[in-house]
Amino acid sequence: AAVSLAGADPEIIARLESEASRNPRAYRWRLTLIAVGGDLALTVTQVLPWAAPILIGTLWFNVELFYWLGAAAVVFFAWMLRPSFRFEGRELQREEAPQLHAQIDRLKRTLRVPGRMRVFLDASFNASASETRGWFGVVGTQCALTLGVPLLAALDRDQALAVIAHEFGHFSRRHGRLGQWLYRARAGWSQYAQQVGDSDSALDRAAAWYARHFVPFFSARSFVHSRQCEYEADAGAALAVGGPVLAAALKRT
Repeated sequence: AAVSLAGADPEIIARLESEASRNPRAYRWRLTLIAVGGDLALTVTQVLPWAAPILIGTLWFNVELFYWLGAAAVVFFAWMLRPSFRFEGRELQREEAPQLHAQIDRLKRTLRVPGRMRVFLDASFNASASETRGWFGVVGTQCALTLGVPLLAALDRDQALAVIAHEFGHFSRRHGRLGQWLYRARAGWSQYAQQVGDSDSALDRAAAWYARHFVPFFSARSFVHSRQCEYEADAGAALAVGGPVLAAALKRT
C-alpha cells in the first residue's frame, strides 16, 4: 500500500476520510463492492485462458455430462489460480515459550479474540496479525500472530504485550477479516501485474493496464479504512494493557 500511495494526493485522502466519517457503513459497503469487483475481474482474467477451450468444447459436443465436467474443470482452475498467502517465519510452539503463550491466551480473553492463534517469529522489525483461508484454501480460516525478533529485542515485556494487544485488537473488533480481504484483493492484482508485465498476450497487457489503474484507486480507498482500524486496535490495546504502556511501546518503536 505504501508504494501505491506514494503519489496519492493528500486532498483525495482527506476527501475520502470525510466521506467515511459522515457515513462509515456506506463507505465500507462501497469499499467492499469495489473489492468484490476487482477480485472477480482478477479471477476471470486468470481463468479465462484455461476456461475458454473448455467452454468451446462443451458447446461443440453439446452433451449434458460434458457441461457438468466443464463446469467442474472451470471451478477447479479458479481454485488453483487464486492468489495464495502463506504464513512466513518459524512457528513458536507452546512448549518453547509457555509464559508468552499464557500471556497471549490472557490477552485473547480480555479482547474476546475467538479461535486458535498460531505464533510465528521472523527477522523483521515488525509485528502483524494475519488471516488466511483454511483447509485446502476453502474451508474455514487460520489466524496467525507474527512477531519480529528485532522488535521484541527493542521492547520490554509490557511493551511487547502492548504490541501484541494492538494486533489482537484487529480481530476483537472483527474489522480484521475485511482488512485482510482488502489486502488480498490489492496484493493479488499487484502480483499479477508483475508477472505479466513483459507478456505479449493482449489479455495480459489489458490486465496489466487495469492493474496499474485499479491498485492506486483501490489502495487510496482501503487506506482510509485501514487507518481507522489501526485507531480502533490502539483503543483495544490501551484497554488491555493501559494507555501509558501502549504509549511507551509506540514511542519506543
